[in-house]
Amino acid sequence: MREFYLLNGSGQMYSLMDVKHWLYEPTKLGAKFQSKYEQIDSDFIRTERIAKPDDITGKVMFTSNQYGEYFNFMEFLAVEPLTLMYRSNAMYKVSVDLKEIEKSEIEDGRLLCELKLKRLSRWYKEVTIYNDGNVDIGKTYDHTYPFTYTDMEPETAIIQSDSGYNSPTKITIFGPCINPEWVQYLNNEVISSGKINATIRSGRKAVIDCTTIPYSIKELDSDNTVTNDLYQLSDFETQRFVFCKFGKNRIVVDHEGTNTLRIAVEARIEYETV
Repeated sequence: MREFYLLNGSGQMYSLMDVKHWLYEPTKLGAKFQSKYEQIDSDFIRTERIAKPDDITGKVMFTSNQYGEYFNFMEFLAVEPLTLMYRSNAMYKVSVDLKEIEKSEIEDGRLLCELKLKRLSRWYKEVTIYNDGNVDIGKTYDHTYPFTYTDMEPETAIIQSDSGYNSPTKITIFGPCINPEWVQYLNNEVISSGKINATIRSGRKAVIDCTTIPYSIKELDSDNTVTNDLYQLSDFETQRFVFCKFGKNRIVVDHEGTNTLRIAVEARIEYETV
C-alpha cells in the first residue's frame, strides 16, 4: 500500500492517510523529459535532455469537521518549505511548492479539494552512515537512533548508490580535529577530495553540505548553531563537495591530529521517479 505524508518548515508531519483527511487519486508521479537529438544517417544521438516534471496532483478528502480540518491543513501548508513524503518499497521525499488548492462545498459528508504541487527537486531517498571510530564486532545500538551504524574501518563511510544521477551529500566531522580532509572513492578509484584549513575543537563539528543551495562549509556547536563559516578556509584546489555516483562510494576522512575521528555522511540518493 502506498503512503503519503507532508512535512512543513517547522518539522511537523501531516498524514495524507488519515481517515479524516486523506489523499485521493494521486497522479503525475512519473517522469517527463524534453530532449534534443542530432541525426547521423539513420541514427539519432541525444544531445540534450532536461527534466520537465508535471505538477503532482490529487484530491484531499476531508470527512470529519470538514471546514475545520481544511483550515488546519492550510495553516500547516503556510509554514514553508514543504516536502512530500511517499512510501512504496522505501521512503522517498521530494521538495514541493503549493501551486493550487480548490475548496468546494460539502457533499455526502465529504469536502473534496483538488491539490496541485509544483515539484522543486528530484525524488530522493535518505541514507545516513555514522562511524563513531570505535569499530567492535558484535556491537549493538538503539534502533531509534537516526543513523545506520557501520562495521567498516574507522573514519570511513560506504554508501551504495543505485541511481545514475549525481546524489548530494552532507559530511559531518566531529571535533576535535585539525585541518580535516576527505577523499571519495568510486569503485576503488579516487574521484574527489576536499580539505579545511582550520581547527575544530571538542563539542563542535564541521559540516560540508551540498544537499541544499547554496552549498556550505560551516562549523556548528552541539545545538546546531553556526559558530563559524569555514567556506573561505577550505581548499579551493579540491572539489570539496561530494556527490555519490552509481556504485560503491567510499568516503575516507583524516586529519593532522592523533585522535580517531567520528564522522557521519548523509546522502540523498536521487531519482526522477519512484
